[in-house]
Amino acid sequence: MTTSRPRPPVPLGSPRRSAGFPVDPGPLAVELAEALGLRPALPPALVVAGSVTEVTRHQLDRLATRPGTELVRTSPASLDVDRAVAELLAAFDRGAQVVALTTADGDEPVVDLASGEAERVAESLGALVRAVLDARSISGVYVTGGDVTEAALDALDATALLLEAEIEPLAVQGRVVDGPWDGVPVATKGGLIGGPQTAAACVDALRTAARAYPRTEGAPTR
Repeated sequence: MTTSRPRPPVPLGSPRRSAGFPVDPGPLAVELAEALGLRPALPPALVVAGSVTEVTRHQLDRLATRPGTELVRTSPASLDVDRAVAELLAAFDRGAQVVALTTADGDEPVVDLASGEAERVAESLGALVRAVLDARSISGVYVTGGDVTEAALDALDATALLLEAEIEPLAVQGRVVDGPWDGVPVATKGGLIGGPQTAAACVDALRTAARAYPRTEGAPTR
């Protein structure tokens, strides 16, 4: 019969002593591993809200209350892609984990754009997504508005969006198919879809999808 000798206690403050550990080896364990540097942290996520509905405004306002999130506001009528890209990149450089561009400018009333103007705004936002992904490693992109989603996929030279999960009714998560950003996670929904927490749920779905994908750095496969 053998007996094991009890290990001496580890003094407080010792580098051998852990501050804590997760009981459930699920999302909490992943977050803790990233915080402790045991697992590479995910690159940040990009949010582009082309919809100007009140529903989208409330969702983004709620998302903006989460730590590590910055909101960049612009107006469809005065959208300057270069300036908006510069503001988004500056937010990433400040360490934001989620940076959202919204064309719902504060408390300004919602206005209906003419079809030609709406198409111009969508194409500009698509070009913006491309410019940001060209400049930074991004874990995923959340886009609101069908026209903006289509424009973003076109700008990324994608041939399709491969759907993988329904986050909420009519809010889905998929991946870019083909092009330099093949496999990058994308979440999308219509402007009138969801409740106050839908934007946050879509961002969380992007993070989950990025962790499951081997190329989590989000860099283009050129």
